[in-house]
Amino acid sequence: MNTQKQLGFNLIELLVTLSVVGILATIGLPNLRDFLLNNKLTSRTNKLVSTFNFTRGEAIMQNGPIHITAVIADDWGKGWTIWVDRNGTGELETDVTPPEILHEVKFSGTTTIKVDQTFKNILSAPLENELKERTLSYRGDGTLALTQPIQFHICDNRTGEKGRTIEIRPTGRVALTNDEFQCE
Repeated sequence: MNTQKQLGFNLIELLVTLSVVGILATIGLPNLRDFLLNNKLTSRTNKLVSTFNFTRGEAIMQNGPIHITAVIADDWGKGWTIWVDRNGTGELETDVTPPEILHEVKFSGTTTIKVDQTFKNILSAPLENELKERTLSYRGDGTLALTQPIQFHICDNRTGEKGRTIEIRPTGRVALTNDEFQCE
């Protein structure tokens, strides 16, 4: 009587296992890609909301204006700088003490964050320079230096997908208005 135990797989078991793994990978990988892209979109949305809330809180705490300036004028998706104009020049200066920059966020990748075109010309910075068109400012009481709400649309490089819309009201409150924004 042969009492030895079999170790390992035979060829048929190995082929069945590889077939099952191949079928699961074919079904699962496209869903995993969408899951990861949706997670990245949600992460960028949450980062932007927390940035606006942080900036509003800093403006209230310091009882003075705090500015958020986009790295690129038409696309906030590459990042932004939160700063305070300590010396009142209206310029973002990096070589002063104490530093004017409170926080910087920089991104790479394909997520775009655009300001609603309706409000592009009314960005709120009380600045009279090239930063004005890409800067949003909070006053010392936590309100925006705007009289109308402003919307930010967050999308990635998938065409036909739904994006996120963040609205900042003149009171300074931030709201995720809907998930039904149609990306281009």
